[in-house]
Amino acid sequence: MDNTAETQPEASRTQARESIFLSARVRFASLNDIISVRIRNISSGGMMVDCDQPVGPGETLEVEIKNIGRVRGRIAWRTDNRMGIAFNVPIDPKRARMKADPDILEPLYTKLDFGPRRPGLGLR
Repeated sequence: MDNTAETQPEASRTQARESIFLSARVRFASLNDIISVRIRNISSGGMMVDCDQPVGPGETLEVEIKNIGRVRGRIAWRTDNRMGIAFNVPIDPKRARMKADPDILEPLYTKLDFGPRRPGLGLR
């Protein structure tokens, strides 16, 4: 197997990568299931993941990344159980490292303002 094509994307990389170990959920166009993968590194243009599914370069996908959401992309390269995913649109990779904002996780109904309380009513 010729590894030249697989290492070429790494040599021509222009975005800084952040090493990270997170899980993400991927839906490949050719598979019906949502697959969990482990992110090894991530940049604004793509990421490297561990994945043992039978998919290869060119396969389109949608990945859900913590604090970023759903991003569409394609498999750019594959070696054994690792693959490079190129995003269709750039992301902010630093957001994947951030802790979840508790205000975002708070249900909407707890943030609603119902106006002033009526006199004589108290909390139990």
